This record gives sequence, structure tokens and C-alpha cells, in this order.
Amino acid sequence: MSVVFLGFVANAQTEKLVVKTKIYCDHCIECGSCDARIQNQLFTGLTGVKAVKLDPKAETITVTYNSKKTNAAAIRKAIAKTGYDADDVKADPAGYAALDGCCKKK
Repeated sequence: MSVVFLGFVANAQTEKLVVKTKIYCDHCIECGSCDARIQNQLFTGLTGVKAVKLDPKAETITVTYNSKKTNAAAIRKAIAKTGYDADDVKADPAGYAALDGCCKKK
């Protein structure tokens, strides 16, 4: 019974955040530049991120994370640092400047 309880407690710390963004690249899935940049920033810049899924058609980034180790505000800030808007958090100008040309607003 204690194993079941520990599994329940571990799952209770896992949350999912869907962040709305604007993706200008029309071939994101093919080149992987946008996805790799965002994943790298979230996995190396934050503790507790378990999964990141970019959906260029819906223009969303879904992040599964441990709420004991990070939070939604930190995740939005990390995404903005890569050069993408994250809900109401505007893209960092330096991050935006570092994006590939195809990833920038035309």
C-alpha cells in the first residue's frame, strides 16, 4: 500500500502548462530549430521540466513539470528568453535576435 501512496504523491507534483506563443516558421517540424532551441532552454535552464512539446499549428508549447521544483512563471520567462512570446510575457530582444531568419516575423 505504501508503494501506491508514494506513486500518488509523485504524480500530484506533476503539472502541465500550455503556453500560447507565435511561431512564424512554417517548417518548424522539418528543421527542428524552434523546437530544439526551446527544449534546450527549458531542460538545461530549469530544474523539474519533464517534457516539452511544441505544436506549431496550434502555436502552443506544452510543458510537463514538477511543481515542487519550478513554476509557470519561470517556464514562461525561460521561453521568452529563447526569443518567443510566452502568453503575456514578451520575447527577450536578445533571444529574438539570435533566432534563425525563418523563425522571425516577416
